[in-house]
Formats: sequence, structure tokens, C-alpha cells
Amino acid sequence: MEQTAATIFLADDRGLMQDEYEQRFSTFNFGGYYNEHKLPFKNLCTFNEIVLAAGASATYMVEHTGYVILVPVTGAFNYTGEFNQTEAEAGEAIIIPAGEGYEFSIQNPYKANWVSFVMVNIETPSLPAGVFHKAEFDIYYKQDELVPVIGADDLPFAMQIGRFAGRCETEYKVRDKASSLFAFTIAGAFEAQNRLLHAGDGLALWDAEVFEAEALSNNAVLLVIELYA
Repeated sequence: MEQTAATIFLADDRGLMQDEYEQRFSTFNFGGYYNEHKLPFKNLCTFNEIVLAAGASATYMVEHTGYVILVPVTGAFNYTGEFNQTEAEAGEAIIIPAGEGYEFSIQNPYKANWVSFVMVNIETPSLPAGVFHKAEFDIYYKQDELVPVIGADDLPFAMQIGRFAGRCETEYKVRDKASSLFAFTIAGAFEAQNRLLHAGDGLALWDAEVFEAEALSNNAVLLVIELYA
């Protein structure tokens, strides 16, 4: 694997905000968490892993005009925004064009189980013209490869995810040579671009035309975001 310019965001260095209802791990500054070393990567401004207790709900405010992407990891949740309501479960993603200050709530419908999800905010110069929609993907039928979560040509980014057995390798070629990449280990461990990533670790890459990773554990899950120039 070719060594490329990169920054690793370690799981243990993430911001943690929690109470009896919610745990929120922030790779970048968000809400009440601020660290001068956790500024956005390009236009990727928010990357949170969130856990909600059984029956709990939480309200979030969009901090940067652009796209909000919500990806359930464990279980399902109910989404309520100003104009839309929907349910989402693992294998689905919600894409929301939203302005700064837009609020939405997420509710855990289960009475006895916690749920977890990823929240991403990608900034754009102005409010996107797109509409709220839901995408579907399957990392169980298509194992050991990265599958598209979001890849529409009219979006300024693409997102892929994959579930891998130990020692399986994967490769992602950027659409635009000027793109930047952000990879995040949701579960397990990977060797990515000659760097070790455990669960909760992120890797930002500026000049990688090809991204290569090898799973180091079974049922390892990797999320990759390409940010177009």
C-alpha cells in the first residue's frame, strides 16, 4: 500500500457528551464539545457516533448548511423534522439537505434495547437544491466489498460501506483525482493505507487516488466518504 498524506483521528481522542439517555462521540467539534485540534476536514464538518437508550429521544441542530446523513448502525430509529417523518433501520441511510440551525429529533422505538447511528454533516456553499430521501444498501448479501450508500452524480460527495471477514482486502478508486477521503472503522479493525484503525478511529486522506484496506478481524465494518474537490 502506498503511503499518503493523512491524519488519524483516534477513538480515545473523540469528544464524549453523555447523560442517562444519550452517548455522543464526536470526531470533530460539535454542540458543546470544542477542541482546537478537531476542526473540520475539508467540508466534512460533523462525524458523530450516537447511542440512544431504550425509548429515549434527542434533538439535534444542524451547525453547517449542507447535507446531513444519518446511518443506523444497530437497530432502528424514528426521524422527525420540520417537513418529514420516517423510520430507518440498519441497511438504510437518510439524506437531508438542511440549512444551519435546522432541528430534527431521533427517537429510539425499542422499550428494552439501545440503538446506535452515525451522523454526518457535509457543508456546501449554499442550501442544496436536493430533497429529503432515503437510500438502501446491503452489507450482508454483498459481503467483503465496499457497497454504495450514496453515490448520486449531483451530490458533492459519495459514501460507501462494507462488512468484511478477517484478511479480506478492499480497494476504492476516487472519482476525482482532486478528491479527499475520510475512512472510519465502525466495527473491528483494519489496516488502511499502512495505518492501523480500530473501532472508532478515523483516517483523513488528502491525495490518495486509490484507497486500500485489509480487515484484521471478522465482521469488521468500514465506512468511506469521498469529498469531491
